[in-house]
Amino acid sequence: MELTVPNVFGLLLRSKLLAADDAKTMYARWQAEAKDAAGDPARFASWLTANSYVTEYQASLLVRGHADGFFLNEYKILDRLGKGRMAGVYKAQHRLGQIFAIKVLPPSRAGEANLLGRFQREAKLAMRLKHPNVVRSFQVGEAKGLHYLVMEYLEGETLEDVLVRRKQLPPAEAVRLVFQALQGLQHVHEQGLVHRDLKPANLMLVGGAPDTTARATVK
Repeated sequence: MELTVPNVFGLLLRSKLLAADDAKTMYARWQAEAKDAAGDPARFASWLTANSYVTEYQASLLVRGHADGFFLNEYKILDRLGKGRMAGVYKAQHRLGQIFAIKVLPPSRAGEANLLGRFQREAKLAMRLKHPNVVRSFQVGEAKGLHYLVMEYLEGETLEDVLVRRKQLPPAEAVRLVFQALQGLQHVHEQGLVHRDLKPANLMLVGGAPDTTARATVK
């Protein structure tokens, strides 16, 4: 069944992404501004995003009929960042405003005792790592059957992205990045852990520039 604008608005109310009074004010504004297009759900979703009422990710779920799953306890899910072999990673905002990355083990995986145990072990071990070249982990939690790990949110690009764009790096840049990665790995080793999946796609560069990594920090 194709959703109507009132359907999407009802889902938005159920989602609690906006307070009820704010949502009603927003809806009145939409009807006044949209005029003849007020019944177009795709236009409504785009308008919600353009006016920062919801994110593109949230709007895409609403127009597909989803009203649940936007919150993990005190964290609001803003976007999907990627999917690993075992868990998905999402951008989320704490109720106090801070932005984090959250790794979430889906219920289909959590039902397998060995995978859930592995996720929980790796999450607790990750929280022991405290080094400027290692992504920080802050909290392990569970909400309605979803097990998650709250991590540092990074703005940047992977070393793989840089290599695809630039093909190769000058020796001075390459040595600097490798040195930082080795420092992070040394800390991991000192905690009795092994990374097991070291590759350019898993090295995040924070604070770099399109044409140089001279000031980037490796994570």
